[in-house]
Amino acid sequence: MSKFIKDSTYNALVAARDNWNTVAAHVAKSGDGEGLTAETVTPQMVIDALEAESDNAQNAELQAALDRIRVLESEKTSLTEQVANLQGSAGEETAVITSTGEPKGEKENIGSFADKHAGDTASILAEAKKEGLI
Repeated sequence: MSKFIKDSTYNALVAARDNWNTVAAHVAKSGDGEGLTAETVTPQMVIDALEAESDNAQNAELQAALDRIRVLESEKTSLTEQVANLQGSAGEETAVITSTGEPKGEKENIGSFADKHAGDTASILAEAKKEGLI
């Protein structure tokens, strides 16, 4: 009798059958008491189970992302209110630079310098030289 398929094709079919039997046995075992056996498991059942599991994982990820979005929206609302409150309130007045050492900002003349340094002749003479009076 002659062969109608090659040995390599036959070996591939046997490997595929063994793989399917392993998958079907596992699905039947985890079937939650539905009366499944490896023989009653269909490819569509496996596909549906995988898609449902994938949907559940995606739904969990989407829910986590949605929760994060809600938290961020709440923070944004709070920060927007804070900015509005800050913009509506009066700020500090514009700073004015003043000199505490010279309240009027006028140059001191030699007479007022001599009055302040009465009895210190050396300082008065040094100031008079500095201003070119002597």
